[in-house]
Amino acid sequence: MTFAESIKTCFAKYTDFTGRASRSEYWWFFLFNLLLMIGLSLLNENIATVYVLATTLPGLAVNARRLHDTNRSGWWQLILLIPIVGLVILFFFAQEGKVVEEQTVEQNQEAAPEAKKKVGWTGTILWMLGMLLAFNVVAGIIVYFLMKK
Repeated sequence: MTFAESIKTCFAKYTDFTGRASRSEYWWFFLFNLLLMIGLSLLNENIATVYVLATTLPGLAVNARRLHDTNRSGWWQLILLIPIVGLVILFFFAQEGKVVEEQTVEQNQEAAPEAKKKVGWTGTILWMLGMLLAFNVVAGIIVYFLMKK
């Protein structure tokens, strides 16, 4: 799924907490929101606040659909309430999806080796470092605006 398709899909399904979201759909939407939030917060914090409130529901919906793709309940999002541990656990939950298609058992068994592409530890560690950097950037922006007042 492309960047534009992901954003379009996430906003079109902003109240759809059922179904599945691919990794590309989830992460492109995440990147779009992160960049737009940073840009808007640099321009005007009131506009950024309105944007965050407006995209909360689509964000929760795509999170739930992504968790469904990994055969987990959307309620696992509540684990984010645990400060750092929740973010790390949800990261692993958002990784590889399960292959679920309307095919016969034999077709699924034949397709399984091709469909199960694992993310190596290097990719996982780089992603975690990127998430920590993104988290620190967002936290830094929030702290900056709180200290400004």
